[in-house]
Amino acid sequence: MTHNNVICDINICEFSFSKDGSYVVRNDRTRDIVQVSDKFDKDWKAPWE
Repeated sequence: MTHNNVICDINICEFSFSKDGSYVVRNDRTRDIVQVSDKFDKDWKAPWE
């Protein structure tokens, strides 16, 4: 996954999900937040959808 010039793959990323479908992805090596869902935007879609 690449987002905002931060490279993250399944081996170095932590994915945290909520019951409502919102999530945060963090690069465990750099501790950078790679992506955050926008649950307040009704038209927002996850990049894999």
